Amino acid sequence: MPPYSLGMGGTVFISYASKDRSFATTICDALEHRGIDCWIATRDIGPGENFQSAVFEAIRSAKVMVLVFSTNSHNSDEVKKEIVLAGQCRLNVIPVRVEDVTPEGAFAYELATRQWVDLFEDWERSIQRLVEQIVKVTGQQPGAVPFTVKPRELVPEIPDAAPRPPQHVEPVKPSPSAPDVPIAVSTVAAPERKSHLAAIGGFGALAMVCVAAAVWVLSGGLNPKAPHIPNDNQIAAADAVAKGKVALDQKNYAEAMHWYRQAADQGNTVAQTHVGYLYEKGLGVPQDYAEALRWYRMAAALGHAAAQRNVGDFYQQGIVVVQDYAEAMRWFRLAADHRNPGAQTNVGYLYEKGWGVPQDYAEAMRWYRMAAEQNEATAQNNIGVLYENGHGIIQDYGEARRWYRMAADQGDVDAEYNLALLYADGHGVPSDLGEARRWMLKAAQAGDPEAKTWLGKHGDN
Repeated sequence: MPPYSLGMGGTVFISYASKDRSFATTICDALEHRGIDCWIATRDIGPGENFQSAVFEAIRSAKVMVLVFSTNSHNSDEVKKEIVLAGQCRLNVIPVRVEDVTPEGAFAYELATRQWVDLFEDWERSIQRLVEQIVKVTGQQPGAVPFTVKPRELVPEIPDAAPRPPQHVEPVKPSPSAPDVPIAVSTVAAPERKSHLAAIGGFGALAMVCVAAAVWVLSGGLNPKAPHIPNDNQIAAADAVAKGKVALDQKNYAEAMHWYRQAADQGNTVAQTHVGYLYEKGLGVPQDYAEALRWYRMAAALGHAAAQRNVGDFYQQGIVVVQDYAEAMRWFRLAADHRNPGAQTNVGYLYEKGWGVPQDYAEAMRWYRMAAEQNEATAQNNIGVLYENGHGIIQDYGEARRWYRMAADQGDVDAEYNLALLYADGHGVPSDLGEARRWMLKAAQAGDPEAKTWLGKHGDN
């Protein structure tokens, strides 16, 4: 339970269908970012705790219920029970629609006199309206939220030429080949050669799939509608994204934020992800991890794979949320199921380390190969690590060298280092210090401190 919750529950009880969990979590974060404490089942029911009892106590303790309403709500028995309990406890219910759908049956009767908040139109204005309604009902002004930012982990010094853990890699700016998908990534210590979480994913067809998915959700998802003609706001959003990209490429971050924010406020998921990235890195705005996560969640809830992956990264690192590998895996899987190669790599990495899931080298290899087929360099490097160490597969230095070389040819620094050590040790290739130095120099020129240490001991020419 977060430190700003009250007793068994919070001021606001968030009711939602299980399929709307992402929407509910996003709304919860938005309210708590504005100082309103919430109770949400996915976070606040502890292991082994009785679900029905926890929900009952939370509703009884709350002062208002926010009902996340969508087509999924009609088929949720739990939501219907929670609405009945709210009535028995004389709890005010504020319906929040996350898609343009009209209540039917019992919901139509129960919610006929309620004042709706439509989050699918103007997110910021609608959230502010929701906050005002909560304040009006409860009579309480929102307070400050004490977020604590956990520093990113650093890798300790290790002896030269020993099997090495991965370097920490900071979130990176979208590359020229992937202008619309900023990715925040992390890497963490491994017991063997350098393997790590993915550094960046490609744009191309993948990002088009992600944008198409977002448009599909916004246009009604499973509810077929008449062909949609873009309105002036949507055209303006596209123009704003284009101008934001130009400013970002020119490193005019304040200007980039200005344009991306205009598009983000219109529900553009690419722009929302960029806004989150700029907040995370403190580019053009003061660095604000909580605000970054809030924007990532908005885009993630609408199916944007890069944003889903970034939310997973926050949980993996424990940035403004409690570190939770299982939750990180959940978000990585959402993005991986959209064929995001970086997320596929991260899923494989968590399986390799046994974080949030039972350790499973075969499953790690399966996910790495999916990403490697999309030419993801980090996945190629990590496959090499599994082959070199014989984890879940017969040890094969020749295969390790082949995969390292694929990744190294794309500039993957860890692969360059690992390949250099194979040449230095004569594993899978004849021992060749000259070739070892050549690859180690590439890693050192990219800023790898361990490569610089190795060269200092073995000569750099």
